[in-house]
Amino acid sequence: MARVTLGDRLEVLASSPHLPVGKRDFAASLLSHYQKRKSLTSGRREWVDRLEEMVEEAKSRDPSEYEAIVADIEDVMSRTEETSWNRGFLESVRNQAKRVGARLSGRQQEMFEKIKAENTPEMAARRSRWTQEYRAEHALTAVVLANYYLNTGYWTQMGRSIIDDAEYVPPMDKFQKMSQNKFAKKVMDAWHADPQYPVGTSVIGRGGAKARSLIRGGMVLSTTEPIVRAAVGCKRYKVLPYDSTLPVLVEERDVKLFRRPKVK
Repeated sequence: MARVTLGDRLEVLASSPHLPVGKRDFAASLLSHYQKRKSLTSGRREWVDRLEEMVEEAKSRDPSEYEAIVADIEDVMSRTEETSWNRGFLESVRNQAKRVGARLSGRQQEMFEKIKAENTPEMAARRSRWTQEYRAEHALTAVVLANYYLNTGYWTQMGRSIIDDAEYVPPMDKFQKMSQNKFAKKVMDAWHADPQYPVGTSVIGRGGAKARSLIRGGMVLSTTEPIVRAAVGCKRYKVLPYDSTLPVLVEERDVKLFRRPKVK
C-alpha cells in the first residue's frame, strides 16, 4: 500500500466538500507551500491535523442539526432586502452550513443573531410599508439631512440620490442610521426651531469674515436655506445686504439684530 504523504493529505483537504471555502483555500495555500519547500513548519503541520479533525466532525454530525440551522438562516433571509449586505452574509453562511454541515463560528453566530434581531416579522412588515411611510413622514427630513451630509463627505451617494431623484426611496435601515445620530439631531433641531430673526427682519454681521458682507446690515429674505453644519445657531438665512443687489447666505449665529441709529 502506497504511503500517504503530507501532500496527499493536503490535496484531499483542499477539495473536501466538508470544509468551508475559506478553510479549503487555506489548505490549498498549505499545499502550495509544501510543494515548494517539501516540508511544513510544526505550526502548519498542526493545522493539517486540525483541518482533518474538522472534516471528521462534519462527517459525523447529525444532519438534522445543521438542517435546523439552515432553516433558521433561510427564515431570516426571507425578511432581508435582496441587495443588502445582510442578505449576502446570510447566503454565505447558509451555503456553508448546507454544503459541509459546519457550525457557525462564534463571530458568524454573533452577526447572525444581530441580523435576526433587526429582521423580525414586525420589521419586515414595516419595510413593506416603508415607501409610503417615507414619502408621507420622512421625505423633508431626508432632503434637509442630504444637504447637510453633502457638505461633510458622509452619506454622499445616498444624499445625492435624495436630492437629484424625487422618486428615490432610501433603504429603511440606511435612512435610520443617517437620521438617528447626534449630528442629524442637531441639524433637525435647528431646522424645526423658530427663526430668531424672521423674514423681513433687519440684521447685521456680528463681526469676522463669516458675515463681512453684512457690515452695513441687510434684510432677511428666507430662514429655510440648506443647513451645512451641525452646531448651535446653524439655521441658515438668505439675507439681502442693504448695500448690494445680491443676497448672501449666513448662519443665525453670525448675525444679530440691526438697530438703526435714531435720527436726531
